[in-house]
Amino acid sequence: MLPGRPQTSLPQHERIITAIRDGDPKIAEEAMREHIASVIDALRSIDQLGGPA
Repeated sequence: MLPGRPQTSLPQHERIITAIRDGDPKIAEEAMREHIASVIDALRSIDQLGGPA
C-alpha cells in the first residue's frame, strides 16, 4: 500500500522469524513490537496522505 514498504517490512519479518527459530522470545517480542510500531507509522502516513482507508 505504501511505496518502499516491502523494503522496510521484509527485514523486520526476517528478524522476527530468526528470533523465533533461535528460541529467543525476548528478541522475538522486541522485533514484533518494532514491526507493529512501524506498521502503525505507515498506516498513519497513508491516512495523512489521503490514501485508501
